[in-house]
Amino acid sequence: QFVTDTVQVVTHLELVRQSLNGTLSTLLGKLDHLTVLQLSSNYLTGTIPTQLAKLPRLQLVDLSVNALTGSIPQFSAIRELYLYSNALSGNVTIPAPNMTVLDIEENALSGNLQLSLGSSASLQFAILGSNLFRSSALMRVVRQTPILSLLDVSDSLLFDGRFPSRLPTSLRTLMNGGNPLVVAGGLDDLLLQLPNLQHLVLSDCRYGGTIPTDWSKLSN
Repeated sequence: QFVTDTVQVVTHLELVRQSLNGTLSTLLGKLDHLTVLQLSSNYLTGTIPTQLAKLPRLQLVDLSVNALTGSIPQFSAIRELYLYSNALSGNVTIPAPNMTVLDIEENALSGNLQLSLGSSASLQFAILGSNLFRSSALMRVVRQTPILSLLDVSDSLLFDGRFPSRLPTSLRTLMNGGNPLVVAGGLDDLLLQLPNLQHLVLSDCRYGGTIPTDWSKLSN
């Protein structure tokens, strides 16, 4: 926070691993200058206030590893959103135009997963696994993210393993552990379109095709 001559303005609120319990107050929506909210690894319950999502300067929210329920409100200005390891459910709609990180794994999210045109263009890290999204919802996002660097869809219970015919060539990490893997054209075709790939996780993926014998084109 910083202090002017007459007004004290809160810009950062960081209370990680403080054994906090109870619910998130709607009064958080009064902190108009808040840019960073980190309340991870506590015992928070209840829903995420919609008033919080509307804060115009909010850039980073980390509410991971709590017991939050309900749906994810539509954050309007967020760049980094960390909500993993909660009990959130429902659809996900992110209208924020400049999002770079979306980490929502280990919840009970299902249905639609929709990003704005702006957030689709800016998203670099999508960590979506351990939810109830179907392949069609997850892959729709992949097709819309031209600079995506990391995609984690591991342990998605309703994922049928079908990847789109084209993945972003920017991908450096692809994690599909615990899911089926169905690739039109085989694993060779999937990997050859990813010249920047550095990390590939396919453990327990029940892949029925052949493993490439030539990895030389994956120089990274």
